[in-house]
Formats: sequence, C-alpha cells, structure tokens
Amino acid sequence: MPDFQDKLELIKKGLKSFEIYDSRNSLLNLEGLASDDIMEKRQALFLGLYSETDILNALERYGIKAKLEEKGFTNLVIKLNIDDPFHQEVLIYDTEESPENLLAHFIAREGIIRPKKELHLPDEFSTCEYDVIIIEWLCMQNPREKFSEARPKLPGQRFPGLGVGREVLDLLIGMAKNLEKDGLMDFPEFFHNARLYSTEFRFYNPEKEGIFQAMVRDLERDPEHNLSDISYAIFYNCLIEENSNQIFPWFREEQILPISEKTIRYFKSKWYQEEKRKAFESHRFRIDWEKFERIRRSKNIYEEV
Repeated sequence: MPDFQDKLELIKKGLKSFEIYDSRNSLLNLEGLASDDIMEKRQALFLGLYSETDILNALERYGIKAKLEEKGFTNLVIKLNIDDPFHQEVLIYDTEESPENLLAHFIAREGIIRPKKELHLPDEFSTCEYDVIIIEWLCMQNPREKFSEARPKLPGQRFPGLGVGREVLDLLIGMAKNLEKDGLMDFPEFFHNARLYSTEFRFYNPEKEGIFQAMVRDLERDPEHNLSDISYAIFYNCLIEENSNQIFPWFREEQILPISEKTIRYFKSKWYQEEKRKAFESHRFRIDWEKFERIRRSKNIYEEV
C-alpha cells in the first residue's frame, strides 16, 4: 500500500493532466518538507490541495473566467475559509470582498459513503465504501441582474444564476479526479436542484432515484407550469402521490455523480436498475395547483424561500 509521500506523488501526477494548479503555491513545492510540514501546508489549502491562485487558474482553464468577463466581471477576488476541515469555503467576489459583490459561494468537504443496511444491498456492494467530495452548498449568482418571466426565481435564490453551471461542474469533476475520488455528492435541498443536476447525478438510494424520475415524468407534462412553479409547489407541500392520495414531501438525500469504475458499476448494476424501475412504475404524482394558488395569494412566497 503506498505511503503518504507516494500518495502525494500520485496527486501531483494527476494535477498535471488538468493544469489547474500554481507551482509556487500548491503542493508541488514538497521538496525537503517533512510529513508534518506537508500536512501543515495541506491544511492551508482548499481540500488540502488548492490555493486561491490555483482556483483562479482553474476558473480560467475551464472557461469560467472568460464567461464572467463577458458579463462585466473583470476583476475576480478569491477568498478561502478553510479553518474547519468539515466546512471549507470558496467565495468569489467581483472587485472587492463585500456581500453585494458575491458571485459564487462553494462549501465542500471530503467524506465517505458507507453501505446502508436499510437498502438491503446485494453482496457485491454490501461492503463497498465510496470516497467522495461532498458539496454542502453551491451558489452562483449575478447580483447585477433581476429575475424575469424568462428567468423566474427559484427557491433559495437571491439573484439569477451566472450561466456557468456546466463549466463549474467540469471543474469540480476535475478536482475530484485530481484527488482520486470515487465521485461528487450533494444533498439537493429543493426539487429543482435535483432536476438541474440529474443529467449527471443519481440518488444513491435506487428507490429515491425511481421516485424522482417518476416526479419528472408526471410533473413536466404540464405546459402551463415551469420548473420554478413546480419547485415552489413541492416546497409548500402541494405534491400529491396519486396512489395514496397523500402529500408527498421532498426528500433531501445523497445524490452522486459517479467518477470511478467502482461507483459507475454500482449505478449500472442490475440490482440498482431493477429497484429504480420498480419505484418508477409504482408511483404517480400530481400537484394540487388550487392549493398552491391559495398559498401564493396569501403571502409573498417568492420572498420567503
């Protein structure tokens, strides 16, 4: 099994393939350092690997910086808050560090997904653990724009997005690969979060994935209501499961973007696909739009979430 120094050498090799580091500030300056010194150096970096300069280079490497410059954000300021290893933050501002200039706020940590007994996993997955980057919070916003009919407010938003979601996801995948992780994981707070991530992410629990896909199937047939309406209606407990005729609350569970062969094999397995299919076929959903309209008329729901 490789020792600590060997692992760092592997990380260095991986970094070269993504070119998102800065040799003056990153872990590439390891020569002559003892293990304790290396650990101290890692603790001063985001996820133990990235400095503020590294992250700025990553924004340029993945085309994010150029897109932000097109929107008038030409002087990016990167700030790290990494004192707590379980709550590491990257904040990106326009020109100066102030709340009104905040463009992006990212909170992440490293973690392990361990088998859940309640899933009754088959033997081949019953002891599998997955090493992941956990996305605790990801906010990308344009404080200079206002919401419109074309870009309505979604739950949790203060401002419209920046339109760089694809590029940011590619950057995060690059980070995860550099750190030799099995995947990225998030806990979608609202329906629209899961929907926007669903091209790449899958719920770890196959039943939840099947239920979620049934929601998408049934709720997006309605041409009169957009993703904003649907997400707000679900938040305000207007989602009905047809078979039980009961309110169906949103679930905030692990959603994973698989990267390693081990993780990909889990999601492609016959067991996962069959459990997902059963949940998908056994659930039907609708939204009680009359209830939602009453709630919408009674208070300014768009300012409360």
